[in-house]
Amino acid sequence: MCATIPFTRNLFEYTEGKTGVNYLKLTCLLHWKEGTNEFTERDYFGIYNELFKTQHVGENRPIRELMYEQAAEISTEEIHAGFNLEDKVLLSMAIRMKSEEFLVSKIRALSHNPDYWCTSSNQFGALMNEFKKLEPNSTALHVLEKVSITVSSNIHLNSFMYEPILDLTVDHLIQLYMEIDGLFA
Repeated sequence: MCATIPFTRNLFEYTEGKTGVNYLKLTCLLHWKEGTNEFTERDYFGIYNELFKTQHVGENRPIRELMYEQAAEISTEEIHAGFNLEDKVLLSMAIRMKSEEFLVSKIRALSHNPDYWCTSSNQFGALMNEFKKLEPNSTALHVLEKVSITVSSNIHLNSFMYEPILDLTVDHLIQLYMEIDGLFA
């Protein structure tokens, strides 16, 4: 289910535009934004069903939790299918979401602004720039730069955007997810 989110969001982008209500709602599932924690499976399936004329019903639990849970499961599997786009997309989403969550929490602490939210359309890049200004010698920057290069803008419907994810091994994405997760320790 989580791997369908970028596809669904991009279809709304093409049909409603970037100011469409559903496009903006689904952006909360690809970026750490105000409202991300409250967005549930049930909320997602309401939007998904509207687009695809289906009748899926989800649980009333935050998708972010499900995404992190599934990323952790994939990370602990001993054997991985060589070409599993769903796992790669999910890991890419979880990596970017967790990175942005880390950056927002650090920026809030460093700027003494507990209400800070990034409003840039290039959210990951804007968060990185702000964090670098506030803490230019952070040891986390090395890992966050890997995220920037690997997954920050590759989670889109267009085949040329999926290509970088296809070219990566799932092991590479697992390692990066574990590094990002380790920043919270």
